[in-house]
Formats: sequence, structure tokens, C-alpha cells
Amino acid sequence: MLRSAGFALAILAPLGAIAALYAGRFCPLPRGRLVRTAALCALTALVTALASAFLVHAGAAGSGLTATAQSTMRLLAILALLEELSRFVVLGGYGLRPRYRSSARDGIVLGLVAGLTFALLENVMTSMGDASGFSGSGWIRVAMATPLHALLGGLMGYLIVRAQAAPAGGPWKMLLALAAPVAIHIVYDTPVIVALAFWGDAMTPAVAGTAIALSALVDLALAAGLYRLFRAA
Repeated sequence: MLRSAGFALAILAPLGAIAALYAGRFCPLPRGRLVRTAALCALTALVTALASAFLVHAGAAGSGLTATAQSTMRLLAILALLEELSRFVVLGGYGLRPRYRSSARDGIVLGLVAGLTFALLENVMTSMGDASGFSGSGWIRVAMATPLHALLGGLMGYLIVRAQAAPAGGPWKMLLALAAPVAIHIVYDTPVIVALAFWGDAMTPAVAGTAIALSALVDLALAAGLYRLFRAA
């Protein structure tokens, strides 16, 4: 029951957050842009999730959570790049294209929506995968993974808008809008993935707690930084 409640919240929370952003006073105009951005992100996220699952399972030396974690660790940089690209192509190619003359806050809000959409799909897929057997998995996704995707999307949206407004060095700044979220994503994933890959079922509460705490610190630092950017925009 605890496991089911965690995954139910992991699915409902992103939906509720997207609805709140749509109804809120900071929703970019026209409001339909937010809906279409979410719809496009759902498509790119689905393709990315399927491709990532194929790569991980093809590279896993066996079945089970430990083998999956070891394969994920080897592919971590590629997987992070694929996930961030799924948002980048939608935000840069549609949601924040120059014709909309988006503000930095528009970039953050649409980026949050892009990240929440990816998190929603990933939470649904996780609830049907190997990790669904762990009663705390859904709750961890609510508290950590879902905010991470949303915050990385918000940072990416902010950086895309800033790159478009840059009088010089725009292409390099646009590259930074992709590279920075990828790097942060890798830093966030590394503690938990390494713990699962090396300890597996023998992982102690101390190791698990340390790994989760390190990843949580990334979430907190990212949230504080994005909040300051939003306030200053």
C-alpha cells in the first residue's frame, strides 16, 4: 500500500504542478504555448525513455536492479545527454523560439513544464519496472527525481532565453544551456547509481542514506539557484 501511494503521488504531483503553472499569473502567453510545449515534450520524452531503456538493458550483464544499475553507470553521460536533449529540442525549437520574445521568467516556467512532463512519464515507467518493488521508490521520485527534472528544465529555459538575447557568443551560450543541465544531471545521478552498482542488495542503510543525501544536496542547491534567478529576472 505504501509503495502504491508513493507512485500514485509521483504521477499526480507533476500533473498538479503543470496545472498550477498553467493557471498561475506567470504562465507565458499565449497560454496554449504551455500546453503545446508539454505535449511535444511528452513525445520526445517517450522516445528518449524507450531509447534509454533499450541501451541500459542491452548493456546489462544479467537481470535485476544491480545489473541495471551497473549498465546505467557505464552509460550515465549518454543517458543524461539524451534526457536533456529531449527538453532542449522542444524548448529551443518551439516553446522559446525567438518569435515569442520570451522573458527569462517565461523560459523558467516553460522549462519547469518540460521537466515535469518528462518526470511524469519516467515515474509511470518506473512504477512498472524493477524499481517498483522497493516501497520507497515512488516517494523518492516525488521528493527528489521529479524536482530535479523540473529544476533542470527551468535552468535550461532560462539559459536558452539568455542565449537568444546575447549580443555576442549566442551559439556558445546556447550550448551551455544544454551542457549545464547535463553536467548537473550526472552529478545528481552518480551517488545513487554508484551505490546500487557496487553494493546492490548488500547495501547498508548508511550507504543508501549517504547516497540519497548527496543527491538531495544537488536538488537543494539547484532549487536555491533557480529561485534566485527567477526573483532577479
